[in-house]
Amino acid sequence: MTLTNVKGNTWVADGPQLIGLYVIGDKGVILDPGSGKLQADLDETIRAAGWTPVGVICTHMHYDHHEGTKYFREKYGALSCLPQLEAELIQVREELIVALDALIVTAGTN
Repeated sequence: MTLTNVKGNTWVADGPQLIGLYVIGDKGVILDPGSGKLQADLDETIRAAGWTPVGVICTHMHYDHHEGTKYFREKYGALSCLPQLEAELIQVREELIVALDALIVTAGTN
């Protein structure tokens, strides 16, 4: 991916998808981080620029806008921001996964 300065602190990572970045000093916020397939390349591009991702903003929950969020949250502790209804859906999904995992473990011990 290549980085292009749009104006001021606003950048775009140009690759298979255009991914927005807002950077202050060495800290950056990623706007719609793209699909999971792009994360290693995006991460390498961001690190090569000397930036650390501290946040991810998703405008909506299409896979090509949000799928990479987990990667940056787990690797850098980046905070995630997305529309409230979609955030609630993800929370319910994660709670369901935890409950199903507990059921599988319990069933396996019987």
